[in-house]
Amino acid sequence: DHDVITRSMLSDFEYFREEGIMDYSISLKVIQLGADEQDADMHYRRRTIEQGVKNKKLIRSLENRDLYYSLGIIDYLQLYNNQKRLERHAKQVKKLERNVDVSVQNPNVYA
Repeated sequence: DHDVITRSMLSDFEYFREEGIMDYSISLKVIQLGADEQDADMHYRRRTIEQGVKNKKLIRSLENRDLYYSLGIIDYLQLYNNQKRLERHAKQVKKLERNVDVSVQNPNVYA
């Protein structure tokens, strides 16, 4: 499971880097179904999760049948353009340090 998720995330990061996109966040949700849940709750959760798998919003673990993953991009996406370059430079000047780690990053660094 770890390798599949890692490959998927790295592929997404590479795509964003190639497109010059920065300022995004990745969300990984792990859902563990437990045997200790009551029957009605378990039935409802399994039905909901199976619908998520069918819609390709959830991925079933290859190693544990009761474990599911949801991987998604959250936050907004922005192009790294001249305005963002200027913002980065201004933040560095304000902090008086060229190598300061500011929130605006070149996509090559961000990925």
